[in-house]
Amino acid sequence: MQGYISKLPSSLRLALTLVQVAMIQKNVNLAIKYLQQFRETETSRGFKDAPAIISILVWLYELSGDKDNAMKLLETVSTNNWFSDVSINQILFF
Repeated sequence: MQGYISKLPSSLRLALTLVQVAMIQKNVNLAIKYLQQFRETETSRGFKDAPAIISILVWLYELSGDKDNAMKLLETVSTNNWFSDVSINQILFF
C-alpha cells in the first residue's frame, strides 16, 4: 500500500489510510510524513488546510513531542480563509 503514495500523492483517502496504518504500528513520525506529503502535493481541491487535516497533523506533532511545529502549523493556517475556497459538497463528500 505504501508504494501507492508515489503514484497518488494527493489522494486524501490513501494518505489517511497510511496514517492509520502507521499509527497502528506506533510510528508517529511516519504518520506525520504521510500527512505532510499529502499537504505538499494536494493543490486542486484545497484540502491541504482543511480543519480535519490540520487537527490530525497538530495532534501527531504533539504526540511526537514536536510542539514547535504544531504551533507553526496553527499560526500558518490561521491566516488562511479555508471555507471561502471550498464548497459544502467538497467538505461533506471529499
